[in-house]
Amino acid sequence: MKIDRIDYLKKIGAIYYSYMFGRNDLKKNLGAMWFLYLLRKILFFHGYSFKNKMDLILGGKDEKRLFWKYFYKSRYELIDNFYSVNQSQIKFSMVKNFTSEQLRSYFNNAREVIFCNLYNIDSILSPSDTILDIGASIGLFTIYVKELYPKSRIICFEPEKGNFSCLKSNVKDYKNVSIYNLAVGDRSAIKKLKKSTNNLIHSIVDGSNLKLQRDYYGFQMTKIISIDEIIKEKVDVMKIDVEGYEKKVIEGSVKTLKKFSPILLFDSLGQKKDIIDKMNSLDIYIQ
Repeated sequence: MKIDRIDYLKKIGAIYYSYMFGRNDLKKNLGAMWFLYLLRKILFFHGYSFKNKMDLILGGKDEKRLFWKYFYKSRYELIDNFYSVNQSQIKFSMVKNFTSEQLRSYFNNAREVIFCNLYNIDSILSPSDTILDIGASIGLFTIYVKELYPKSRIICFEPEKGNFSCLKSNVKDYKNVSIYNLAVGDRSAIKKLKKSTNNLIHSIVDGSNLKLQRDYYGFQMTKIISIDEIIKEKVDVMKIDVEGYEKKVIEGSVKTLKKFSPILLFDSLGQKKDIIDKMNSLDIYIQ
Protein backbone atom coordinates (compact mmCIF):
# COMPACT_ATOMS: atom_id res chain seq x y z
CA MET A 1 0.00 0.00 0.00
CA LYS A 2 1.20 3.48 -0.85
CA ILE A 3 0.91 6.39 1.52
CA ASP A 4 -0.73 8.42 -1.30
CA ARG A 5 -3.96 6.56 -0.50
CA ILE A 6 -4.23 8.70 2.63
CA ASP A 7 -3.42 11.84 0.65
CA TYR A 8 -6.24 11.02 -1.71
CA LEU A 9 -8.71 10.35 1.09
CA LYS A 10 -7.67 13.66 2.67
CA LYS A 11 -8.61 15.37 -0.60
CA ILE A 12 -12.04 13.75 -0.40
CA GLY A 13 -12.41 15.07 3.15
CA ALA A 14 -11.14 18.52 2.14
CA ILE A 15 -13.69 18.79 -0.67
CA TYR A 16 -16.52 17.93 1.68
CA TYR A 17 -15.18 20.29 4.35
CA SER A 18 -14.93 23.27 2.00
CA TYR A 19 -18.35 22.71 0.51
CA MET A 20 -20.13 21.94 3.77
CA PHE A 21 -18.52 24.50 6.01
CA GLY A 22 -18.08 27.20 3.40
CA ARG A 23 -21.77 27.86 4.01
CA ASN A 24 -20.98 28.63 7.65
CA ASP A 25 -18.49 31.26 6.54
CA LEU A 26 -21.16 32.82 4.34
CA LYS A 27 -23.61 32.92 7.25
CA LYS A 28 -21.02 34.55 9.49
CA ASN A 29 -19.85 37.15 6.95
CA LEU A 30 -23.19 38.04 5.38
CA GLY A 31 -25.23 38.06 8.59
CA ALA A 32 -28.84 39.08 7.89
CA MET A 33 -28.22 39.02 4.14
CA TRP A 34 -27.69 35.25 4.34
CA PHE A 35 -31.08 34.70 6.00
CA LEU A 36 -32.80 36.95 3.45
CA TYR A 37 -31.18 34.90 0.70
CA LEU A 38 -32.35 31.66 2.34
CA LEU A 39 -35.85 33.10 2.85
CA ARG A 40 -36.07 34.03 -0.83
CA LYS A 41 -34.98 30.52 -1.84
CA ILE A 42 -37.71 28.99 0.35
CA LEU A 43 -40.49 31.31 -0.87
CA PHE A 44 -39.68 30.68 -4.53
CA PHE A 45 -39.28 26.92 -4.11
CA HIS A 46 -42.03 25.22 -6.15
CA GLY A 47 -41.91 21.82 -4.44
CA TYR A 48 -43.80 22.84 -1.27
CA SER A 49 -47.15 24.21 -0.19
CA PHE A 50 -47.38 27.46 1.77
CA LYS A 51 -47.69 25.44 5.03
CA ASN A 52 -44.54 23.46 4.21
CA LYS A 53 -42.68 26.70 3.60
CA MET A 54 -43.88 28.22 6.86
CA ASP A 55 -42.73 25.10 8.72
CA LEU A 56 -39.32 25.58 7.17
CA ILE A 57 -39.10 29.30 7.95
CA LEU A 58 -40.49 29.19 11.49
CA GLY A 59 -39.28 25.84 12.74
CA GLY A 60 -36.65 24.62 10.32
CA LYS A 61 -38.80 21.52 9.67
CA ASP A 62 -38.33 19.84 6.32
CA GLU A 63 -40.13 16.51 6.66
CA LYS A 64 -39.86 15.57 3.00
CA ARG A 65 -36.28 16.90 2.76
CA LEU A 66 -36.95 18.17 -0.75
CA PHE A 67 -35.91 21.77 -0.12
CA TRP A 68 -32.46 20.99 1.28
CA LYS A 69 -31.77 18.56 -1.56
CA TYR A 70 -32.65 21.37 -3.96
CA PHE A 71 -30.66 23.94 -1.97
CA TYR A 72 -27.52 21.78 -1.84
CA LYS A 73 -27.88 20.32 -5.31
CA SER A 74 -24.58 21.81 -6.49
CA ARG A 75 -22.75 20.24 -3.54
CA TYR A 76 -24.10 16.80 -4.34
CA GLU A 77 -23.24 17.24 -8.01
CA LEU A 78 -19.67 18.26 -7.16
CA ILE A 79 -19.19 15.18 -4.96
CA ASP A 80 -20.76 12.85 -7.53
CA ASN A 81 -18.59 14.27 -10.30
CA PHE A 82 -15.37 14.11 -8.27
CA TYR A 83 -15.94 10.46 -7.42
CA SER A 84 -16.92 9.40 -10.95
CA VAL A 85 -13.90 11.14 -12.53
CA ASN A 86 -11.37 9.81 -9.99
CA GLN A 87 -12.89 6.46 -9.09
CA SER A 88 -9.96 4.42 -10.44
CA GLN A 89 -7.50 6.30 -8.21
CA ILE A 90 -9.53 6.02 -5.02
CA LYS A 91 -9.00 2.23 -4.70
CA PHE A 92 -11.87 2.27 -2.27
CA SER A 93 -14.85 -0.07 -2.17
CA MET A 94 -18.33 1.32 -1.52
CA VAL A 95 -21.79 -0.22 -1.72
CA LYS A 96 -23.02 -0.94 -5.22
CA ASN A 97 -25.56 1.45 -6.77
CA PHE A 98 -24.87 4.04 -4.06
CA THR A 99 -27.03 7.15 -3.84
CA SER A 100 -25.83 10.76 -3.61
CA GLU A 101 -26.75 10.72 0.08
CA GLN A 102 -24.61 7.63 0.71
CA LEU A 103 -21.68 9.14 -1.21
CA ARG A 104 -22.02 12.37 0.79
CA SER A 105 -21.84 10.31 3.98
CA TYR A 106 -18.63 8.63 2.84
CA PHE A 107 -17.07 12.00 2.02
CA ASN A 108 -18.16 13.33 5.42
CA ASN A 109 -16.62 10.30 7.14
CA ALA A 110 -13.34 10.96 5.31
CA ARG A 111 -13.57 14.58 6.47
CA GLU A 112 -13.98 13.60 10.12
CA VAL A 113 -11.58 10.68 10.42
CA ILE A 114 -8.78 11.67 8.03
CA PHE A 115 -8.94 15.34 7.04
CA CYS A 116 -9.94 16.61 10.54
CA ASN A 117 -8.18 13.73 12.39
CA LEU A 118 -11.20 13.28 14.70
CA TYR A 119 -9.48 10.70 16.91
CA ASN A 120 -6.00 12.33 17.04
CA ILE A 121 -4.61 9.04 15.80
CA ASP A 122 -1.07 10.25 15.15
CA SER A 123 -0.65 11.58 18.71
CA ILE A 124 -2.48 8.86 20.69
CA LEU A 125 -1.51 5.58 19.06
CA SER A 126 1.80 3.71 19.18
CA PRO A 127 3.23 1.74 16.23
CA SER A 128 2.52 -1.76 17.61
CA ASP A 129 -0.80 -1.16 19.39
CA THR A 130 -3.66 -3.64 19.34
CA ILE A 131 -6.83 -1.73 18.45
CA LEU A 132 -10.51 -2.66 18.45
CA ASP A 133 -12.48 -0.85 15.74
CA ILE A 134 -16.05 -1.28 17.02
CA GLY A 135 -18.45 0.02 14.38
CA ALA A 136 -15.87 -0.16 11.61
CA SER A 137 -18.32 0.73 8.80
CA ILE A 138 -16.43 0.55 5.49
CA GLY A 139 -12.98 0.79 7.10
CA LEU A 140 -11.79 4.40 6.93
CA PHE A 141 -10.47 4.42 10.51
CA THR A 142 -8.66 1.09 10.01
CA ILE A 143 -7.14 2.23 6.71
CA TYR A 144 -5.87 5.43 8.29
CA VAL A 145 -4.30 3.59 11.24
CA LYS A 146 -2.67 0.91 9.07
CA GLU A 147 -1.21 3.49 6.71
CA LEU A 148 0.35 5.37 9.65
CA TYR A 149 1.25 2.30 11.71
CA PRO A 150 1.67 -0.81 9.51
CA LYS A 151 2.72 -2.98 12.47
CA SER A 152 -0.45 -2.32 14.45
CA ARG A 153 -3.00 -5.08 15.05
CA ILE A 154 -6.63 -4.16 14.37
CA ILE A 155 -9.77 -6.16 15.11
CA CYS A 156 -12.86 -4.78 13.33
CA PHE A 157 -16.53 -5.30 14.10
CA GLU A 158 -19.22 -4.25 11.62
CA PRO A 159 -22.73 -5.77 11.62
CA GLU A 160 -24.33 -4.30 8.46
CA LYS A 161 -23.86 -6.67 5.51
CA GLY A 162 -23.25 -4.06 2.81
CA ASN A 163 -20.74 -2.14 4.90
CA PHE A 164 -19.01 -5.37 5.93
CA SER A 165 -18.56 -6.38 2.28
CA CYS A 166 -16.91 -3.01 1.59
CA LEU A 167 -14.79 -3.29 4.75
CA LYS A 168 -13.56 -6.71 3.66
CA SER A 169 -12.50 -5.35 0.27
CA ASN A 170 -10.93 -2.19 1.69
CA VAL A 171 -8.66 -3.92 4.24
CA LYS A 172 -7.80 -7.11 2.36
CA ASP A 173 -4.27 -5.94 1.46
CA TYR A 174 -3.29 -5.05 5.04
CA LYS A 175 -1.59 -7.55 7.34
CA ASN A 176 -2.74 -8.26 10.88
CA VAL A 177 -6.34 -7.07 10.42
CA SER A 178 -9.20 -9.31 11.57
CA ILE A 179 -12.80 -8.54 10.67
CA TYR A 180 -16.07 -9.79 12.18
CA ASN A 181 -19.57 -9.37 10.73
CA LEU A 182 -20.96 -8.84 14.23
CA ALA A 183 -22.41 -6.12 16.42
CA VAL A 184 -20.94 -5.48 19.87
CA GLY A 185 -23.07 -5.09 22.99
CA ASP A 186 -23.40 -6.21 26.59
CA ARG A 187 -24.06 -9.92 25.91
CA SER A 188 -24.62 -12.48 23.17
CA ALA A 189 -27.98 -11.98 21.45
CA ILE A 190 -29.78 -11.68 18.14
CA LYS A 191 -31.36 -8.28 17.56
CA LYS A 192 -32.67 -6.03 14.82
CA LEU A 193 -30.37 -3.53 13.16
CA LYS A 194 -32.15 -0.46 11.76
CA LYS A 195 -30.80 0.23 8.28
CA SER A 196 -30.18 3.85 7.33
CA THR A 197 -30.42 5.44 3.90
CA ASN A 198 -26.91 6.90 4.19
CA ASN A 199 -25.23 3.57 5.08
CA LEU A 200 -23.15 4.95 7.94
CA ILE A 201 -25.63 5.30 10.80
CA HIS A 202 -27.29 1.90 11.14
CA SER A 203 -28.27 1.27 14.75
CA ILE A 204 -29.33 -1.58 17.00
CA VAL A 205 -33.00 -1.68 18.01
CA ASP A 206 -33.05 -2.22 21.75
CA GLY A 207 -36.34 -3.06 23.47
CA SER A 208 -39.03 -0.44 22.92
CA ASN A 209 -37.52 1.50 20.02
CA LEU A 210 -38.93 -0.63 17.20
CA LYS A 211 -40.42 2.20 15.16
CA LEU A 212 -38.56 3.23 12.02
CA GLN A 213 -37.59 6.90 12.14
CA ARG A 214 -36.86 9.21 9.23
CA ASP A 215 -33.82 8.08 7.20
CA TYR A 216 -34.35 4.43 8.16
CA TYR A 217 -35.90 2.04 5.66
CA GLY A 218 -35.83 -1.46 7.16
CA PHE A 219 -34.26 -4.00 9.48
CA GLN A 220 -31.57 -6.66 9.39
CA MET A 221 -31.25 -9.38 12.01
CA THR A 222 -27.74 -9.34 13.44
CA LYS A 223 -25.72 -11.31 15.97
CA ILE A 224 -24.37 -9.42 18.97
CA ILE A 225 -21.38 -10.44 21.09
CA SER A 226 -19.58 -8.80 24.01
CA ILE A 227 -15.91 -7.82 23.97
CA ASP A 228 -15.27 -9.85 27.13
CA GLU A 229 -16.58 -12.96 25.33
CA ILE A 230 -14.48 -12.69 22.19
CA ILE A 231 -11.28 -10.81 23.09
CA LYS A 232 -8.60 -12.64 25.09
CA GLU A 233 -5.48 -10.69 24.05
CA LYS A 234 -4.11 -7.39 25.36
CA VAL A 235 -5.99 -4.35 24.03
CA ASP A 236 -4.35 -0.91 23.83
CA VAL A 237 -7.10 1.14 22.17
CA MET A 238 -10.86 0.80 21.69
CA LYS A 239 -12.52 3.02 19.08
CA ILE A 240 -16.30 2.90 19.55
CA ASP A 241 -18.76 4.36 17.03
CA VAL A 242 -22.05 2.50 17.40
CA GLU A 243 -24.80 5.11 17.05
CA GLY A 244 -26.09 5.29 20.61
CA TYR A 245 -25.15 1.77 21.70
CA GLU A 246 -21.93 2.83 23.44
CA LYS A 247 -23.09 2.13 26.99
CA LYS A 248 -24.02 -1.45 26.04
CA VAL A 249 -20.54 -1.93 24.56
CA ILE A 250 -19.00 -0.69 27.82
CA GLU A 251 -21.18 -3.05 29.88
CA GLY A 252 -19.89 -5.99 27.84
CA SER A 253 -16.24 -4.90 28.12
CA VAL A 254 -15.84 -4.56 31.91
CA LYS A 255 -13.20 -7.32 32.30
CA THR A 256 -11.20 -6.07 29.31
CA LEU A 257 -11.32 -2.46 30.48
CA LYS A 258 -10.27 -3.32 34.05
CA LYS A 259 -7.50 -5.69 32.98
CA PHE A 260 -5.86 -3.62 30.21
CA SER A 261 -7.06 0.00 30.74
CA PRO A 262 -7.13 0.74 27.00
CA ILE A 263 -7.46 4.23 25.55
CA LEU A 264 -11.11 4.84 24.57
CA LEU A 265 -12.00 6.78 21.42
CA PHE A 266 -15.63 7.87 20.98
CA ASP A 267 -17.37 9.59 18.11
CA SER A 268 -20.45 10.38 20.26
CA LEU A 269 -19.22 13.45 22.12
CA GLY A 270 -22.81 14.33 22.98
CA GLN A 271 -23.04 11.16 25.11
CA LYS A 272 -19.68 11.64 26.82
CA LYS A 273 -21.15 12.35 30.29
CA ASP A 274 -23.54 9.38 30.07
CA ILE A 275 -20.68 7.09 29.05
CA ILE A 276 -18.44 8.30 31.91
CA ASP A 277 -21.32 7.88 34.39
CA LYS A 278 -21.87 4.34 33.14
CA MET A 279 -18.18 3.51 33.51
CA ASN A 280 -18.09 4.95 37.03
CA SER A 281 -21.14 2.87 37.98
CA LEU A 282 -19.21 -0.23 36.88
CA ASP A 283 -16.14 0.81 38.92
CA ILE A 284 -14.17 1.61 35.78
CA TYR A 285 -12.34 4.86 36.24
CA ILE A 286 -10.56 6.88 33.56
CA GLN A 287 -8.49 10.02 33.70
